[in-house]
Amino acid sequence: MVSHGKPVYPVAVSSHSNRWVKKKDRNKEPDEEISRIIQQCWDEIGAKCVAGPKEPVISGEKRSEWKAVRLFVSSTFHDYHSEREVLVKKVFPELREWCLQRQLHLIECDLRWGVPKDSTTAAVLCTCMDEIDRCHGDTEGRGMFLNMLGERYGWIPGVSDVPADLAEQFQWVHNTSITSMEIMLGAYYRPNRNAAFFIRSPEGWLDKLPEEIQKQFIDHSALGRAQLKVLKERLREKYPDQCFNYNCFVEEPETVTGRPDLKGLDEFGNQVLSFFKEAIDREYPAMEEHDENDPNMREEFCHKCALEQKGSMVFGRNRECNLIIQYAQGEISYEVLAESWDKLAGDGTKADTKADTSDEGIASLSLEDDSGSPESQGEGDASGSSGRNTERKNVLAVIAEPGAGKSSLLAKCAIEAKAAKLDMFIHFVGSSGISTSHTNIMKRLCLYLLSDDDPRLAKVTDSEESNLVHSILEELLEERKQSGRKLLVLVDDLSQLTNADGFLSWFPQDGTSPNMTLVVSMVHGDGIVKTVKERCPYMVTWVTLGHLTESARYNIVTNYLKQYNKTLDPEQTKLVVESEGAKNALWLSMACEELRVFGVFDLLTKYIRDLPSSLDALLEKILTRLVTEDETILVKKTLCLMECAREGLREQALQLLVGDLGQDKPVPMLHWAMINRTLKPFIRISSNYQQLNQITFYHHAIGKAVRSQWLADKDTLTKQHQALAEYFEHHCDDVHLLAREAAYHMNAARDGQKLLKFIRNDDRSRYIDAVSVSRYIREYKCRSIINVKMNVQGSQLFCCQFCANMRQGFCKRQMFPNKDSCVLCGQIVHSKKPEHYAYWCGRHPRKGPFWGNQATCHVCKKPIMPPRKPLPLHLCHFCHGAGFPICCRTEIE
Repeated sequence: MVSHGKPVYPVAVSSHSNRWVKKKDRNKEPDEEISRIIQQCWDEIGAKCVAGPKEPVISGEKRSEWKAVRLFVSSTFHDYHSEREVLVKKVFPELREWCLQRQLHLIECDLRWGVPKDSTTAAVLCTCMDEIDRCHGDTEGRGMFLNMLGERYGWIPGVSDVPADLAEQFQWVHNTSITSMEIMLGAYYRPNRNAAFFIRSPEGWLDKLPEEIQKQFIDHSALGRAQLKVLKERLREKYPDQCFNYNCFVEEPETVTGRPDLKGLDEFGNQVLSFFKEAIDREYPAMEEHDENDPNMREEFCHKCALEQKGSMVFGRNRECNLIIQYAQGEISYEVLAESWDKLAGDGTKADTKADTSDEGIASLSLEDDSGSPESQGEGDASGSSGRNTERKNVLAVIAEPGAGKSSLLAKCAIEAKAAKLDMFIHFVGSSGISTSHTNIMKRLCLYLLSDDDPRLAKVTDSEESNLVHSILEELLEERKQSGRKLLVLVDDLSQLTNADGFLSWFPQDGTSPNMTLVVSMVHGDGIVKTVKERCPYMVTWVTLGHLTESARYNIVTNYLKQYNKTLDPEQTKLVVESEGAKNALWLSMACEELRVFGVFDLLTKYIRDLPSSLDALLEKILTRLVTEDETILVKKTLCLMECAREGLREQALQLLVGDLGQDKPVPMLHWAMINRTLKPFIRISSNYQQLNQITFYHHAIGKAVRSQWLADKDTLTKQHQALAEYFEHHCDDVHLLAREAAYHMNAARDGQKLLKFIRNDDRSRYIDAVSVSRYIREYKCRSIINVKMNVQGSQLFCCQFCANMRQGFCKRQMFPNKDSCVLCGQIVHSKKPEHYAYWCGRHPRKGPFWGNQATCHVCKKPIMPPRKPLPLHLCHFCHGAGFPICCRTEIE
């Protein structure tokens, strides 16, 4: 139901059980007038019911496109806050994820707020009933309908409150509540197998609440109590298999002073989830199935899902999208494209007087001039029309600050291109594990261009060889060029590409053919921008997306909430749109989602005022809410581990780290599913190393928020790194990953003794590169300068001739004789100049026997007796790092 400023259903709520009525009324039956009214109501309802089979004939036809599934939630308002919170924050997210796998969009219609506070009663009624009609739209009157009944019946509008035209349109029955009429329209007038009715038991908690608090849950209207009793009886009679009783409780009910928080709703949530999974599965036939064992089909499915998710709710950027489509179709020239982008930047500045008019503005164009070097060009600086190279440049690079909406722009271009019947291919880097591979981009494009009877299809399908796929792609693009048919290729977020050899080999160095347009996107300031500029200094048009215009922000807020039949009043909308953070598309979409799930209408305006204006602060607020609502108590731990892991973590690693690492027991799968579902909007699969997915944060700002919230304390941060070091050292089966990450986390935990022991005594440390080993050791090394002229006998390190040709005298990763190896890291020493001699300063006296003026072998600890000469030991150029002798003893030894 709906609230708009004041409760829509004030008091007219009832109970079928007289035990909740005042003591003097407990044994009273409804008087004759009430009985007459109720009978009259149900006679009228019965006359309006449509006879028909409850189980319709199923055609068995499969869908050819994505569908939206609308689920209407009906109940009284004030007494069902707890259940609606469970639905919105637990049940519906899981159901939505399940629907996405079936290529369905779930839109739950939870009207706790959303009708403007100055709306008339007629507008409120029309909103509720229209939404139920929308739910019925695609299912021949069998829309997804969820009703919850307790001990309140709901507001009963008077005859004058319901205009005659609305009463006729929605088959209104007077002397019934809005909640009751929702049930009639949603499931009673016409049989609906997709309707579920959940009836809450008051046993054990309601009568223990203070009397003032009980008023939130019980009805004081005799008509309402009687109507509710009959309604429950009729529903159980009509839908015996679709009515579910459920229990709950309140902790320490006698002490409750405000809105009580109902507990024990897990069974309720599970029943709702199970019912609607079955109903949706039955009502919406599956689309053409893809073979789960075919990796190419799985990959295509991932990109289709990404396009649908990123493009289904894109509002704004219409002009930018239209320019790209028109240019790809050849409808506008290069000069027109350039001038139009300049105008967009100017229009944006005029539209928003508070806008930043620098090169980070609405949109700007950078045209590489043949006479200039690529390094001298900005990533998106606006430029005038003079000096432009008028050659058609069919490669467009969209760069933007994180969260500015570059992915949404490309998704929108793909959808518009498809609508315009323009041949289009799109690749979302990061949408799957292998999507970050440049070979995967080439392979998917080849499969798109190849016909089913082309003999090269089998070669591409079965091959992972980059050179082979690249050669076939070049053949196909040349064939496409000769055909003259236009092609638009969109590749989103090159910043996520795995930096492997030849990872930009597919990128056209000399531009594309006239009938092909390539559009790519990148993050502003990322290294990939410079790499692309160096590869293609003259053939790329650089487009910068900045903040959203004010009109675009209004459009996004209005349309995003409209999907769920919610509307902010003008004051609330203005507060959101004029926030400094609203210039960023990611901030705006996250803020709208937070508002959508917020359940207390009376506090909504204050909640909007309190929204942080920066993306980082908003993320902190959202993550704090998720951790507070987390029943597994593991979401915070998962977030902290992910932030401390520098290259992401494999799913199996996270499961073990979040579980019991000491007992080698992963977290239970039920808990992991809950964690994964909670964090899904914030994580992404970033790579596919050895066919194992790496999980990282979707946006670097998420990691910053986690570090600010929970890792600011040094001890907490150290514990996370210690856990990760333990995992990589003892549980990781990839020796290369083990060596790199174990050493990194030991060092991050400042456990120098453990780190040095691992580097010197563990064979697996040889897989750590020499630079990293030297860097780690230098952090714990004494930095005292050695005065060679004042050198005390014995402070320089030597070895005897016998030990000189032995190996592993300093560490097990040492691959060369001791005389040619670095004393600290074991790496080969290329320079044996005096400044690279190894010394200990006077702060580190030798232990063991002292042989007077005789030099001692640093390896075997024995004196080097004449006539044998002591051989000086050295430091490599990594470990030395200075132009003068310094002490090479570590402080922790």
